[in-house]
Amino acid sequence: SSVWFRQIAEGDETAFTKVFYHYNRYIYPYVLKKVQSDGTAKEIIQDAFMKLWIYRDALKETSSPEGYLFRIVSNLIQDHFSKKAREVKMLQKVKKD
Repeated sequence: SSVWFRQIAEGDETAFTKVFYHYNRYIYPYVLKKVQSDGTAKEIIQDAFMKLWIYRDALKETSSPEGYLFRIVSNLIQDHFSKKAREVKMLQKVKKD
């Protein structure tokens, strides 16, 4: 699979598809457990793979492409919860006013 990541770094869309289907099996259950929503989990995964493709040049410089992908996923999960927390604060503020 590290070959696939190297190929992605070179712009190989077929390798990207292989990585998506291979790693989605592992990432989806992890994200779903964290966010407790199928739709949100799928959105996070879609965003993660989109970022992987957009920033594929970074794959040339990382020694752990899988770690890079999982870091993207973790950051998106954290962003999701930060956004939810901001929304809750905003709703509480609106209710007080």
